[in-house]
Amino acid sequence: MSQYQEPERVEWTQQAYGDIYEAHLGNIYEGAAVTGEYVPCGQELIRQEKKQTEQVLTVVSKGDEVREGQILAYIGTREIKSPIAGVFEKTESDDRMVGFVLKKLTDPVLEVRWPDDLPIQAGQELTDDQDKKYQVEAVSKISSDHAVTIQLRAEGTHAAGEKFGAFLRNGNVQEDSMIIRKACVYQKSPGGTCFVSVVTAEGEFLEERKVTTGMQDSENINIIGLEEGEFCDAGYAQLMIPFAGGTPNESAGD
Repeated sequence: MSQYQEPERVEWTQQAYGDIYEAHLGNIYEGAAVTGEYVPCGQELIRQEKKQTEQVLTVVSKGDEVREGQILAYIGTREIKSPIAGVFEKTESDDRMVGFVLKKLTDPVLEVRWPDDLPIQAGQELTDDQDKKYQVEAVSKISSDHAVTIQLRAEGTHAAGEKFGAFLRNGNVQEDSMIIRKACVYQKSPGGTCFVSVVTAEGEFLEERKVTTGMQDSENINIIGLEEGEFCDAGYAQLMIPFAGGTPNESAGD
């Protein structure tokens, strides 16, 4: 009978699931990733006299986009044409006058949703990652789904209906703060505690660590709980619930 030999042990180490990022000191420019579109702004009132015996027949409906020169209505047998390209709003009339109201398409404003926990006010200037400027013209007082609607005047020429998406900075900056790539931060339940998966520079798993988040920009986030030079696994975070921003609710559980 041959002598029993213990099999060779196989050592197993957990490796990173994706890209690895290093915690380091840097500046964070506060802002929000927003989407929206350019919408008509300003009105044009077309006034026409009419006789008491004349009937008004409007041939476009509220919300219709009209071309310059397009027929809006008939007053008696007269054709009333739009002097501008715009969006038809309404008809107003009395015994002597008829008014046709259109929203202008030539100089639209940008309308986006802005997080209600980031202070903003009319007159404030925002910038994107290419330093393009956006002037805040109006801020809604009504919040829904943790956001308010704001209207911006953007540089350049834009068309109504044009879509928009960018990270807009509000001018607040936190210098020399500990930052990590935002993709490394995750939660185990929506709105719950934030964690990172700490790994070596070669991607070997070390530990899961609870962290506290702070100001963030389009790519990075201020973090408390990491030391400069430590590495985190962004791939593992994508398998969990990637942190989407806001203030975590510690009572929501892990």
